[in-house]
Amino acid sequence: MRVLVTGANGFLGSYLCSAISQADGKNEVLAVVRGEPGARPSVLAHLPNLRSCYADLAQGLHVAEPIDVIVHAAGRTPVPGVEVTDFVRNNIIATQNLVEFAVRKQVKVFVYLSALSVYGRVESMVVDESTPMTDPTPYGITKYIGELLLKDKQDVLRSIAIRLPLVMGIGMSTGWLYGAYEASKRGEAIRIYNGDSPYNMVHVSDVCDLVLSSLNSDFPGHCAFTVGCDNHMSVREIVTAITRHVGSTSPIMEESTATKGFRVSSEKARRLLAFRPKAANEILDFFLEEATLASGAMTPCQK
Repeated sequence: MRVLVTGANGFLGSYLCSAISQADGKNEVLAVVRGEPGARPSVLAHLPNLRSCYADLAQGLHVAEPIDVIVHAAGRTPVPGVEVTDFVRNNIIATQNLVEFAVRKQVKVFVYLSALSVYGRVESMVVDESTPMTDPTPYGITKYIGELLLKDKQDVLRSIAIRLPLVMGIGMSTGWLYGAYEASKRGEAIRIYNGDSPYNMVHVSDVCDLVLSSLNSDFPGHCAFTVGCDNHMSVREIVTAITRHVGSTSPIMEESTATKGFRVSSEKARRLLAFRPKAANEILDFFLEEATLASGAMTPCQK
């Protein structure tokens, strides 16, 4: 099976390339990266059945050989300095070009890494695929439009959208939890809101396993899944565990807001894709152990 993976030089994309290439000796991975033509991310250099391909997806993709499956992990995430036009270019135009490419190539299945941000303001205690979308951010809007582009082609292209929370693993460098860990190492105050609220996350190895299950799925049309960890921990429990592990004296500054916390349901993914996520405390333990031992080198899909 030849699998094209976008965002291959990113955190999640590099793990996916490693997992897919090692899952079956017959899998070939075409890793689409941004950078100099012919660039090969160093983190993937050890994979013999991987070839990298330079492309700016917003300008289209040109690949001569057949492609069986596409895993779309590329996209612009909400970090300081990113403008709406960046989201439109990298999350909508790039995805539209990739969907059109998939149709031309008669791809068997298109796996799209979406985000919980599509929901915007959540007012329910549990989020699943049927939860209403209310006032999403520009990032959330563009990720959902990516889903709609796939849904629009469901008669000719089977697709799966996986709505991800924060993805945890060695090599991550963004997200509230990562920021809390870094602050604790510096002894800085850690500000939290609604400390009793559950915190939604998933381990990168569980995402890899879910994508591998998706590659051979056979349900028709377009299907979306929400996913998260098992046995959620509260925000306060997470910060307390981090400061205890680090041995930090960081004060925890807690405030209450009108925003409600919620838990993500993975029930549909469990039922249809045999998704078996790790528990929150296990994910946090992995992260703290990996972060402590990390020397700057990333070990793809470490479990």
